Amino acid sequence: HFLLTHLSPHDAGVRAQECAFLGARCRELTALGVPTVVLGDFNTLSPHDDAAYNHMKLASILQHNPRLIRKFLRPPQEGHGTSRLDFRPMQILLEAGLKDLCTPSHSHERGQ
Repeated sequence: HFLLTHLSPHDAGVRAQECAFLGARCRELTALGVPTVVLGDFNTLSPHDDAAYNHMKLASILQHNPRLIRKFLRPPQEGHGTSRLDFRPMQILLEAGLKDLCTPSHSHERGQ
């Protein structure tokens, strides 16, 4: 099966809900032995790219735009004054057994 998606472009919390639905569907298909590919516009950040995001200080850059805060950041935890990058949507898909083929660790799977 191919599942095509265009996740919410405005809110990481909404994307997390959408990914929970997608992840559940992928688990169902996998349990039935059905190969599944999910593709589309995820509008999300991957934890596999965390080192690059840290290097460019992405969270600090995004904190200055309220629209981008909602789109890509988690609120500060109690006792911490800064927001963190929100990887929840992609993490949900990874925990459902999907692979992010756009990461350096999977480049060999794309023939690179």
